[in-house]
Amino acid sequence: MSIISFTVPGPPYAQPRQRHPVMASSGGKPVVHNYPPTVAPVNPWNAAIQHAATAAIQQAQQIGGFDAPVALVALFVMPRPASKTRKTKPNPSYPHTGKPDLDNLEKALCDALQGVAFNNDSQVASKFTRKIVAAGGEQPQTEVTLGPVEQETAALPPETD
Repeated sequence: MSIISFTVPGPPYAQPRQRHPVMASSGGKPVVHNYPPTVAPVNPWNAAIQHAATAAIQQAQQIGGFDAPVALVALFVMPRPASKTRKTKPNPSYPHTGKPDLDNLEKALCDALQGVAFNNDSQVASKFTRKIVAAGGEQPQTEVTLGPVEQETAALPPETD
């Protein structure tokens, strides 16, 4: 197995929370209102992730995804707010501390890769993720690297007691 890297253009989206039916009562009898599901912006982003991952897997000439434990490295580059853009001074990137939460971004990414890059997202045994604000002129995107855990841990220094 080889290491697979790809970039997903566009702003990252978090996995939305599951919506439950609303309980109400009408004449003392419970009534369940099932509101139509909204079209979440995470759905097109998931499709873009699947497309980029499939192309990267085909380019690496790897048949299917990973069957063994997977190491995931992801960088979420969030859009730069207009209030943080300067015309004459440099606009470096910096850590993103607002919403969406990093764990919800990771969940959306792993759910999108399930069935494409690996069989189940429980195969992700090692994970390193960051979320930053785009530098001036940089576009929002998600950079993903997947590989077997053995290759990822081989670069780590040995443990000492």
